[in-house]
Amino acid sequence: MSPTATASKMATPFSTPSPSATPVCQLPVAGLPPDATDPARRDVGFVSFPGGNLTLATDAITYERDSGGFRTISQPYLYGQDSEAYDAVVGRWVPTTHLLITLDGSEYAYQAPGTFDATTQLFGPSSIHIVQVAFARDRLVTAQNAYPVGFLPEGLLAVVPTATASDPRNPMQILLLVDPRTGSTQQLGKSVVAWTAHSGDYVFGTDLSPDDPSPLIQSPLEPGQSRAPDRAWRLDLKTGTAAQWLYRPGRLVEVAGVDAEGRLIAVVVGFDKTEVWALSGPETGERIYEGPGHGQSDPLGLSGFGIVSPGIADKNGFWLGSNTGIVLYSAGSGFKLVYNGQAIPAGVCG
Repeated sequence: MSPTATASKMATPFSTPSPSATPVCQLPVAGLPPDATDPARRDVGFVSFPGGNLTLATDAITYERDSGGFRTISQPYLYGQDSEAYDAVVGRWVPTTHLLITLDGSEYAYQAPGTFDATTQLFGPSSIHIVQVAFARDRLVTAQNAYPVGFLPEGLLAVVPTATASDPRNPMQILLLVDPRTGSTQQLGKSVVAWTAHSGDYVFGTDLSPDDPSPLIQSPLEPGQSRAPDRAWRLDLKTGTAAQWLYRPGRLVEVAGVDAEGRLIAVVVGFDKTEVWALSGPETGERIYEGPGHGQSDPLGLSGFGIVSPGIADKNGFWLGSNTGIVLYSAGSGFKLVYNGQAIPAGVCG
């Protein structure tokens, strides 16, 4: 059964407003092209909307060779991972993703790499840290080789992937609720679903159905390892019940994020076409985009394999990074290209 398409908008490229257009807001952006003179530096900035003009920020994130980690250029130094997000509450750039900042902006989480063992030439288990922004206080929370997903009122959601030799492409994923104060954990579930986004009491992720007779191969050089996930799932954290929300055999299904209405935004990529769905229930929702398939001419850049970064919802709509730049979806206008260039949204447009 396919979701009912209550609306389908063919997207058109965004028309750049005249220079006299007054910006409604400034969108924080990251993932910008590397600095040729300073490869360790990760520039960040703001894109005006409308207008699409980029202004670089004075701050940035940089790789610190001595520690092997990433930190802000501005002091007090804030440490984290190779990501950039804007904490609007305190007005600082932080080295993590937007999803890993608490709602009140006081803290953020990040994944730190394990220690390298020169003897075995292997890295130890990664760890999760939480940083208090105002005091630049960094504390280790858990070292279970887990990655953080996002904050709930009850704690931090994290996932421990456990690859198996029989199927390294689909490792078991242990979903945990981590107490940020004590580091104690509670197991919420275990499955092959890769959980990547959450909203309220729900977590969303994808996996590859064993019943797909012909999974999409993303790289012919590694056909076994590049089989694309074809199903999207929602897990109810209150009941522990997981439900399949979308299944598209022979296509790539990705979780793009959750919009302001709590709908799962899923991108479905094939060689013939690309679709984006806003799902309110299992196999139920609205097709909000249909466009070129992978490898075809694609002005919006939505047909690539692999979402660069989860989208961000705010009062303007749903912002998403693409192979072309940054697109914005709104119910009135569909998808529009609002910035043409390498970048991803790094916060709400304020």
